[in-house]
This record gives sequence, C-alpha cells and structure tokens, in this order.
Amino acid sequence: MNTEQPTYAIAITFCDEENNGFVNLGGAGWDKPDEWHRQWEAIPASPLGKDDPAMLMADKLNAAGEIDGEKFITAETAEILLGKSIGVLISEGRANTAFTLGQLLEREPELAADFGMARQSS
Repeated sequence: MNTEQPTYAIAITFCDEENNGFVNLGGAGWDKPDEWHRQWEAIPASPLGKDDPAMLMADKLNAAGEIDGEKFITAETAEILLGKSIGVLISEGRANTAFTLGQLLEREPELAADFGMARQSS
C-alpha cells in the first residue's frame, strides 16, 4: 500500500542557450494543493515575459508531475526563492546536467544497455 502523499511542486529552470538545454536550478514541494496555489500566485512574473534576459522559468507541477502553469521570472526572483546568487545556481545546475547522450553515459554508465550501446572509451 502506497502511503506517500502526492507532492505539488514549483521548479525553477534556466533555459541554457549556451548548452542548448534546460538546467534545473531548484524548487519546492507541498502536500496540500491550496498552499501550492498560494505560493504560485505569490511568485511575480517578469514584466519582460519571454524577453527577460535571465531566461528563467517557474513551472507549476501537479501531483502527476504535469505542468499546470509556467511563467518567466527575473534573476532576482530566483535568487530570493532559492537563496543563492544566480551565478552560483547556474553553475551548480550545469554541473548536475547532462546536455548530451555522451555526458549522460559518463554519469550513468549503466544506462548504456538501455540505449543498446557499449560504453566507448575516448
């Protein structure tokens, strides 16, 4: 019997054009949807929207992990929400992100079998 409560989350993501990928910077989760909704409404959207140079998204993820909402946010908002400077957040996020299949297999060599390939040394 699964006794885990569903988790409603908000994730902050950096749209990394330099590496052509998305970098998870952090987020939070709630057991109760009403608190999740309140927290979501309290996050200000960037006045520049998708043109904000920070390239940061807040995603509202329901208990099934599906996106229920998204908004562009400023670097200042991400720093307040996550408690670190944007430079540190991006640096740490990039260090934990595999942008290519090769990088993924470097970090998770057991996945090579799932992709039907043997790990090749360079």
